[in-house]
Amino acid sequence: MVFTTRYAGGRGVRNAFEAELVKLGVIQKNSRPNHPTTCGKIERFQQTFKNWLGHQHQPATITELQALLDTFTELYNHHRPHRSLPHRSTPAVAYTTRPKATPGTRNDPHYRVDQGGSVSLRVNGRLHHIGIGRTHTGTGVILLIDELHIRII
Repeated sequence: MVFTTRYAGGRGVRNAFEAELVKLGVIQKNSRPNHPTTCGKIERFQQTFKNWLGHQHQPATITELQALLDTFTELYNHHRPHRSLPHRSTPAVAYTTRPKATPGTRNDPHYRVDQGGSVSLRVNGRLHHIGIGRTHTGTGVILLIDELHIRII
């Protein structure tokens, strides 16, 4: 409930966290409730982190704890080869060498109205056809998509 009200029957009603994300333009994605396997990567990371912390001298102050966290972050990201990455590289190497996503331009049409007067859009693995009208056949359109709310420009 701290992160989302969507799974508690809160349709259309956002909690403070969700409202802040919307204000910042962040798209929120949550795993399905009661399905921990959908969070396997973060669960595995947390296990590694807990095991490492358990073998360290326990900090007495916040400053000591922060130093411990900084040490773990450095080791995990820059020195410890990750078993699932090619050539046993580190997470930092994998991150810096991977192409980064960039915002799309709103001026370039990404969709065209087809012969039947529709725009086709795949959402969550399902193909949807949105009727616009045959008079717009071949017209380039921009879709502004927010979950199930779609604006066509």
